[in-house]
Amino acid sequence: MTGVYAVLNAAAQKNDVDAGVRLIRTQIPPLVNQAEQSLPALQRAAENVKVRTQAGRELRTLMLTLARADVRMLVRFRDDLATSRYAWDAANRFGEQNNKLIKRLHARMQKIVKGLPAAESRALKRAVGEIYGPG
Repeated sequence: MTGVYAVLNAAAQKNDVDAGVRLIRTQIPPLVNQAEQSLPALQRAAENVKVRTQAGRELRTLMLTLARADVRMLVRFRDDLATSRYAWDAANRFGEQNNKLIKRLHARMQKIVKGLPAAESRALKRAVGEIYGPG
């Protein structure tokens, strides 16, 4: 997802609107293809993380839900770019959908971690790091 936003930001910085549109239309589809191809490995990695608590299982489920939703949203964006006359309209629709998803999933995550002991909270953060990498 970060790569998609990097392309959109780079396109927005172009002085030539057409150059920005070309960047979006040429760079986004391969990023989406890569996300689609990497999803099974991400799912396997998530399933291989040993979780010991209900909160850990809930968080893993949430992270997998997020990963699948991200890929579905990216595929819709790629398809929208392919059929839309205006690339920036497709990009704006994608951004709006992504923001709604993030807000919804953030609220679910807060419910999961609310009131957890500090040690369990740290363990959940470690698990997320194992799945998604540092950062």
